[in-house]
Amino acid sequence: MNPFAFKGRRDYLHSTTVFDYILGEIGGEPRKIDFKFNKRTDRVCVLTDYKPAQDATPVVTYTDSERTLYMIETGTGISEHVPYDEDDLAKSFHIECRMIHIPAGVRSNSFIECVVAAYKRLLLDLHGKHRFAFARICLEHIPQAAFTVEYTRKLSGGFYQGAISENGRAIGRIFFGEWI
Repeated sequence: MNPFAFKGRRDYLHSTTVFDYILGEIGGEPRKIDFKFNKRTDRVCVLTDYKPAQDATPVVTYTDSERTLYMIETGTGISEHVPYDEDDLAKSFHIECRMIHIPAGVRSNSFIECVVAAYKRLLLDLHGKHRFAFARICLEHIPQAAFTVEYTRKLSGGFYQGAISENGRAIGRIFFGEWI
């Protein structure tokens, strides 16, 4: 699969595509991950460890305990689409009040696809039909088994924070914003 393809009917590069691409490039089991999706793009991107110029916002800023990387747009547009049904994926998750449980058996999709679909479904359930967009995830490590995402609060500026836990232990936070 082309690492830079639109998922489903989207016309922008999905955050999960970039996250999985970066993990594939660095390999191993990164720790202390901070992944920020800074802006939407419909362009092919390149991964670099060079900080972009101050006036050039990277599409993504990724850090872990060993490195900082940036995804930078190129002039080449993305034209390929791959199938992706985020709503169908989220149907296999169980909502309980302000929490959503992601079972261990849902590994035909990547961790980031699961957590993004789950938190978006939880936000829709709690706040109704808004257009929510992934903004950031901070993780001690990527869970290898079942995990839970809990809605924690609405922040100023239309942002929402969630907590990620594995076996009842907090391992990270996820942030979404509202598209206007």
